[in-house]
Amino acid sequence: MLNQFTKKLVFKGLLPRTRWQHKQDGGLYVAKSIYYSKENLASVSKALKEEPARLAGESVGDNGSLRLDILYCPDNGKAFGQLYEYVPYEYTPCSDVYRWNVETIEKLIR
Repeated sequence: MLNQFTKKLVFKGLLPRTRWQHKQDGGLYVAKSIYYSKENLASVSKALKEEPARLAGESVGDNGSLRLDILYCPDNGKAFGQLYEYVPYEYTPCSDVYRWNVETIEKLIR
């Protein structure tokens, strides 16, 4: 698991958390963020509702003004995602929370 030094770095905010354990079902959820350009807001929103795997090749690296945050658990097959838009100094939610199966977004999280 994690050693004491790593736990202290995560606690102090020097290392970001990338995994969370759900208290009710015990599943270990992994976080992933994918960035897109703001011009693609309509197409990204539409793809999230209909076919999220279609977004696999459209990311722009780490400097996009749209951020898709995904939490997924490979053990129980659940995945959740929400789209955020950058306004000065922070990202604000611009979509509902989506729920998928991990198989549906397999290309997106790899």
